[in-house]
Amino acid sequence: MVKWLQNQIYPHIHGKHSLLDLCGGIGSIMMKHHVPFTVVVEVYLPYLLKYKSRRPDINFVCADVTNIGGLFNRKFDLITCLDGVEHLNEKDTPAFLDWIDDHFNKTVIILTPDRYVRNNAPEYIEECWGVKGGGIYQEHRCCVPPSEFAKRGYKIVFKSKRSRYGVKYNQNIYVKSRKS
Repeated sequence: MVKWLQNQIYPHIHGKHSLLDLCGGIGSIMMKHHVPFTVVVEVYLPYLLKYKSRRPDINFVCADVTNIGGLFNRKFDLITCLDGVEHLNEKDTPAFLDWIDDHFNKTVIILTPDRYVRNNAPEYIEECWGVKGGGIYQEHRCCVPPSEFAKRGYKIVFKSKRSRYGVKYNQNIYVKSRKS
């Protein structure tokens, strides 16, 4: 999955000077992209340490993205949340998306399914991405429908057809831009 995604998002990353990567995981998607000032936020420390071992040149913060309100007093050219929104609690999601709106200068990229897809299989609970114990953070807890992203000014720039546990869905890349 990673190569097609990297190719789809690269044009939106090129030329940016600051990046905030929310729900960064182990960096499998973003670690090949170089933005001069990059901050990665990830809740699970072992994921963050794996990412950091592969990209020691960037900044890392271990925090829950729904509780970063006062953590950053700046805006970023680019904010990404790739495979992250669906892991948040439904009640936290609107405020999280509002926070993103308040902290980006140029572009936001969000990758998330277009419907709720169960993702709490036992193999995720035990181990995920070669890291033990992180599976609890892999459970899907919500879905933000495409209509909500459209109301917030996002455009779907790519749909990847998927199927999991008998559910067919699209993995959508949403982009929102503003002129700075």
